[in-house]
Amino acid sequence: MTAAGRIVAVFQPHTPSRLAAFFDDFVAALATADERVVVETFASAREQGGGGEAKRLADLAGATYAADVESAARDLAGRVRRGDVVLILGAGDVRPVGERLLALLAAGSPA
Repeated sequence: MTAAGRIVAVFQPHTPSRLAAFFDDFVAALATADERVVVETFASAREQGGGGEAKRLADLAGATYAADVESAARDLAGRVRRGDVVLILGAGDVRPVGERLLALLAAGSPA
């Protein structure tokens, strides 16, 4: 744990082919965070389907798996603490996790 709090990484793989190509690197990188959430792979217009690899990534990285943005935000709202640094990482539609998390925390609703 850092002096300011924990590092919480929220990661959404971008396309199944990139997830496959960098799978082991993603596992290693995610393992450096104190808390981890993997959101289902973002499928681009040219590449659909994830085949369960995001769930496998979460399992191997010791992360929680979230099927979508809302699930990720709700999970985080119940776990983040004052002083934590939450990193939202991905090239898909994962950005709203942070916005939704802030709204949930402001409303005082962890779930």
